[in-house]
Amino acid sequence: MPTRSTSTIARPPARGSGRATTRTSCGRCAACLANRPTVCPTGSLLGRDVDGGLAERVAVDELQLLPIPAELDRAAEPLLQVLGTCIHAQAGMPTRAGTALVVGLGVSGLIHLQLLRRRGIDVIGVGRSVGKRALASELGAIATCEPAECEATVRRVTDGVGASMVVEAVGTVATLAQAVRAAAPGAVILCFGTITGSNSGESFPWYELYHKAITVVSPRAAMLRDYADGIALAARGQVTLAPLLSRTVSLAEAPAAFKALQASAAGLKTAVRILD
Repeated sequence: MPTRSTSTIARPPARGSGRATTRTSCGRCAACLANRPTVCPTGSLLGRDVDGGLAERVAVDELQLLPIPAELDRAAEPLLQVLGTCIHAQAGMPTRAGTALVVGLGVSGLIHLQLLRRRGIDVIGVGRSVGKRALASELGAIATCEPAECEATVRRVTDGVGASMVVEAVGTVATLAQAVRAAAPGAVILCFGTITGSNSGESFPWYELYHKAITVVSPRAAMLRDYADGIALAARGQVTLAPLLSRTVSLAEAPAAFKALQASAAGLKTAVRILD
């Protein structure tokens, strides 16, 4: 099946275009029967557990395909997979009255910011990049700051209460600890960033986690309906995705693009265009 502009965008042979969801599941295990296919023990992710879409032809189950409306901006298409995972993550995040904090202003952090704003929640954005903080302000953040100013900024904006909802979108012990310290009593923290280990010497405010009675939500992947909801939101212009696409490269340029991403985190999303 020819791909369109990223590893998860496919063009069916007859009419229209579609996107392949990246998570597969068996449909028979206890998790799948409980409608929790994202934790299927034999499930897999395209591009990680099985070959992905960096090829001219990719075969996927037709049940994994979703149609892309013609009115959707092509620049938004490479962001639909991330959008679906953010929607899935926030579906398990109970709303708290007050101000939200997003730690990390990469692609996922900026999408989370917009989804929180759609809930009617004021959002503070924390990130190292001046450009990403400026984009966060354009997308609706009421305040932004560098990581070193996080707790002071949250105290100032919330009159000392703390953030009632926190999205950790980096994936380090240090940034999760920062989320706990900035959280208000009774807050909910969404651990969106994936933490795979801890460096020696890193500390974590375990007592604050208990003392503040914080709820921790730890989502995984996304379901088909999350991607469908994301496509609908993007097609209606209810989330802004095009500015999050920094660069589109050809398949031949992909190796150099991967090296550039490893060398610098200054940009946002890089998409690989398989076929024009």
